[in-house]
Amino acid sequence: MSVYRLRSSVLVTKHLRQCLSLSSRLKSSKVRVRFGPSPTGFIHLGGLRTAFYNYLFAKQLNGAFILRIEDTDQERVVPGSQQNLEDMLNWTGLTPDEGPTVGGQYGPYIQVCHSNDGRYEVI
Repeated sequence: MSVYRLRSSVLVTKHLRQCLSLSSRLKSSKVRVRFGPSPTGFIHLGGLRTAFYNYLFAKQLNGAFILRIEDTDQERVVPGSQQNLEDMLNWTGLTPDEGPTVGGQYGPYIQVCHSNDGRYEVI
């Protein structure tokens, strides 16, 4: 039993050292994290959870949280849902640093599929 505990704690310690090393390397560079929902209705809990994790990761490393709308399923688009997504993110405190409304130097922040051959156009 004690051998197993020893091996387990060694593995945990090794993993912790690797995570801390990665964290210190990332802090020296600018981290950019993207959340890319599709405007097909209200944001669901899983999407909000993903945005939350991305936001926390970006802020912990002094990075940017980016909202990029992936409007690639034109048949399912719900009018007004993009504004709803942005309102919900703002209401929960997950305000994007860059996005369709906020802007930023790496835009555009909306991607749309307009052609029948499946090619994407960034607008």
